[in-house]
Amino acid sequence: MIREVLRTPPVAYLLAVTGPVSVMLALRLTTPLLDRLPGVPLLMTVLAVAWYCGRRPALVATAVSTTMLVYETPGSLDAPQVLSEVLFALCAVVVGITASRLATTLHDLDRQRRREQAGRAEAERLSREAHELRLLSRALTYTTTPIAASQRVADAVQRLFEARSIVVRLLEPDGSAVAVAVAGDDNITRPGHRLPPGAGVVGLAIAGRQLVMTDSVLTDPRVTLPPALRARHERLRHRLVVATPLIVDDVVIGTLSLNETEARTLTDSEQALFQALASHAAVGIRNAQLFHHERAARQEAEAANRAKDQFLAMLGHELRNPLEAISSAIAVMNRIDVQDARSARARDIITRQVGHLRELMDDLLDVARVTTGKIALSRQPLDVADLTRRCWTVLESTGTLQQHVARLEAEPVWVNADETRLLQVLENLLTNAVKYTPPGGSVTVSVRAQGGDAVIRVADTGIGIAPALLPRVFDLFVQGEQTKDRMKGGLGIGLTLVKRLVDMHGGSVEAASEGPGRGSVFTIRLPRLETPASAPAPHDRGPAAIVARRVLVVEDSPDAREMMRLLLELDGHEVYEADDGLAGLEQAVTLKPDAAVIDIGLPGLDGHELARRLRATDVGATMTLVAVSGYGQPEDHERSREAGFDLHLVKPVNAATLAHAIRGS
Repeated sequence: MIREVLRTPPVAYLLAVTGPVSVMLALRLTTPLLDRLPGVPLLMTVLAVAWYCGRRPALVATAVSTTMLVYETPGSLDAPQVLSEVLFALCAVVVGITASRLATTLHDLDRQRRREQAGRAEAERLSREAHELRLLSRALTYTTTPIAASQRVADAVQRLFEARSIVVRLLEPDGSAVAVAVAGDDNITRPGHRLPPGAGVVGLAIAGRQLVMTDSVLTDPRVTLPPALRARHERLRHRLVVATPLIVDDVVIGTLSLNETEARTLTDSEQALFQALASHAAVGIRNAQLFHHERAARQEAEAANRAKDQFLAMLGHELRNPLEAISSAIAVMNRIDVQDARSARARDIITRQVGHLRELMDDLLDVARVTTGKIALSRQPLDVADLTRRCWTVLESTGTLQQHVARLEAEPVWVNADETRLLQVLENLLTNAVKYTPPGGSVTVSVRAQGGDAVIRVADTGIGIAPALLPRVFDLFVQGEQTKDRMKGGLGIGLTLVKRLVDMHGGSVEAASEGPGRGSVFTIRLPRLETPASAPAPHDRGPAAIVARRVLVVEDSPDAREMMRLLLELDGHEVYEADDGLAGLEQAVTLKPDAAVIDIGLPGLDGHELARRLRATDVGATMTLVAVSGYGQPEDHERSREAGFDLHLVKPVNAATLAHAIRGS
């Protein structure tokens, strides 16, 4: 550095002139030396100027030195003296030129050595950076979680920059930046540390979508530091803070930040490297996020597929059991006399199992309707205590509670609810409590008012719920561990119905259990009503008298048509049959029946079209038309109403409902 300064023209020529003069003035103080060696000091001066300042300044120094030597020589010059001065001048020139060339050569060699050293250092730096980038890219390729990817990025940046700390943050939906990875000497910032939107250098980088750097983070007027963030920077003695956004597909997903205790700035090459690392990090982290989400979605889909398979297996089991009982009961009835007591027992079994099948179908249809939002609630003020007692009475009358210690504690509390659906909720919870509680265990039901809520609590001392199952207990088709005998049965849809129906009423339901074998508690909360001034009294119309009617049954299934005919004849009606729509229309016009029971899925002329044609005739204008179908969605009822039917019944048809419809014709 000094040699470069001395070789600048102003300095070099100044030294070429002042150097010899200064030496000569110094020699005046040492006259004996000047007498003995008059040219040596000046020659050394020329040599120094040549070495440090170059060739031309050396020639100038030679001229000045020769002049000074001649001037300082006492007396007149004789031939030897003149020769001596000339030789001195020539020697000085040779020495100056030689020294200058040597100096230049040595200087060039030194400069070349320094360039080579700088080149090697730069090459090593670039090689190390490229190596780290390759390692990071390879590591991110095989990293499957965003947090692990972020930590690999933080570690790589720390190795390259050797900063006090490196922090990777990811953006949350609310705009806050949450630390997910920290590398370096930072004992304050931990994963999970949250920066509010716009806070600190990180907030500036996110808002500006570019690298932001400050070497005085505590005093920089651009930076907004909440008290907690300022205290953190002060405690860690941060000066330099650099942050750059992580951008993928023009979307900011997070930030990469560097913190240092020295007040310095990053060079252009360091900034370029920092941003290159941020680009690698953004792509790697986003890929890890996508992989993580895809894997979670795949696992969820696989779980749903397993649940579907389990459901189908359970459905097959639940259908085969009652069908087996019905089949066996029929086989028994075929082998014994009708008056035999065993025949009556077989009929009871058939009735009960058909009811069980109907309940399964109703539950399945209810789940479908609730899930798609196709259930409309018919709300009215209800006393939850009275409704619970009615459900409790049914269980007692059927002997369901006789093997358990059962207790009901109900105080009057009113809600605005659909009576049928709320009964369905209570029946599901009570039957589950009994089903999953061994004989001798207790089942306790309480109804009370609590603040603005009506609270229904169903507690049991049964098998309990495993902790892993508890968060999913209301999910569709979810059940506890089942043994091959499936003693408890069920399709895993009852609690889903409970949850959806309670939600539709604006309430909530919670499940609690201390674990397997520790029982369970289900708590329902519904918005409470003030007690009405006068409670509606139940209206009992009593059984209606049976009046014989002329009934036409239009059904393409021979077995179903025959059983329908026999059922109606047992009620005293005069019954006629038709096996398709055209035959049914012809008989209806000819026989003029009081009522017609028509299957919707008829060949040729379907039930809806048959009803429309009948309504267009004088005979059919006043006829009672009852639709029978395996489809029971609200839109199915609406289509039947629009076609002209008075009632839409879903198979299997309830005999009492059908009898009531015929009586009203």
